[in-house]
Amino acid sequence: MKSISKKITFYCDKLIIGLLLASVIIIPLFFDIRLYSVFDLSKVMALYLLTIAILVVWSVTLIFKHDFKFSHTAIDISLLAFIFVFVISSVLSINPIMSLFGTYKRFEGLTATLCYIFLFYATVNFVTTRKRLYLLVIAIVAGATASSIYGIAQHLGFDIFKWSSFEARRVFSTFGNPVFFSAYLVMTLPLAVALFLRYSFQQKEAVSKSVHFLWIFFVLSAIIYTTFWLTNTRACFVALLGGLSPLLILIFKKQTTERYKFLILVISFVLIGIFFNVRHETSVIKHFAADLQTTNNPPASPFKKEGMESVPISLKQQTHQRPWFANKFSVAGSSFSRIFQYLAATRIIKDYPALGIGPDTIGIVYQKNLAKVFSSIESDKGFPFPRQDRIHNDVLDTAVTRGIFGLGTYIWLLTAFSV
Repeated sequence: MKSISKKITFYCDKLIIGLLLASVIIIPLFFDIRLYSVFDLSKVMALYLLTIAILVVWSVTLIFKHDFKFSHTAIDISLLAFIFVFVISSVLSINPIMSLFGTYKRFEGLTATLCYIFLFYATVNFVTTRKRLYLLVIAIVAGATASSIYGIAQHLGFDIFKWSSFEARRVFSTFGNPVFFSAYLVMTLPLAVALFLRYSFQQKEAVSKSVHFLWIFFVLSAIIYTTFWLTNTRACFVALLGGLSPLLILIFKKQTTERYKFLILVISFVLIGIFFNVRHETSVIKHFAADLQTTNNPPASPFKKEGMESVPISLKQQTHQRPWFANKFSVAGSSFSRIFQYLAATRIIKDYPALGIGPDTIGIVYQKNLAKVFSSIESDKGFPFPRQDRIHNDVLDTAVTRGIFGLGTYIWLLTAFSV
């Protein structure tokens, strides 16, 4: 009986590792064109199914392996506090059902968050050897590379699908949104770089056996990095500088030999960055500059009644003076709209300070709070804001949806993780 139990737990253990590897590849790459929400709903369903599969196999393991020891981490307490506030905020939400499953095309509710936490602990408890860790990291890089190759193909015009909202200057690959795709690449690129440079810390005998893999990871890093520039996303450009630069500095300080590989990587990245910033359609620098006002003429006064234009919000509006810095940005640019999103967020936080309005429910209250801080004028040439379901600022977004307590536990979690 013991031998049968051992075999079952052995195969369950292997199966969970396989499912974790499948998760980091399938979820980023999978989409179903038969769905109206081609990318978002496809990925969240893949997330649910893979999470359920791992949960079932793990449950079988616990039945046959009575001495299973649950691995703890340094962030357990902060993570427990985070999810506790998340649950309470969902229960007290202005729309509990939406907070449970998430709004359409976002799906950032309690269910998805619990799936992420479960996958985290599955990884902690089953990716327990160096070999398994390398397999997981290589699988993540493989998924990012496949998605990047598709993104490059999109940019070059080789795409079997005809997307209604596609721009060659901003590819979205298997994510349907260049910002989401870019954020994914920013998170995976350091892993590819680490795989390439890790051999510099190993003995020469081990390096000589894996020299071919070394340059494969260099090529994969270059592919992911190149595709990142094709997303043309400003926020992720800042994230790349803030994430990759400290990593490269740390690696350089720890390297004692064979620094030529580090120099090759850095020089290649710099040259690729220069190339894409020289090209107008892929230049992030020009993307930053595009939001600035290109005229010296002062904007029309927001207090002239004849300049007022009705805003499609079913509330009686008053004229609101715009902050001086808002006039420094083009009305057509996203930076202008971000300013008033943040101001609207402060109004929501004022009304729901403790636990917020509930996860993923911003779309319900955003428009009426925007009306409290923004009035359209004639020079805007119409209402410049699309309907929003998030604030586009992680701190404010957390404070709005989960309140001050939610923001506090979120900062605590990030601090505990970084330490």
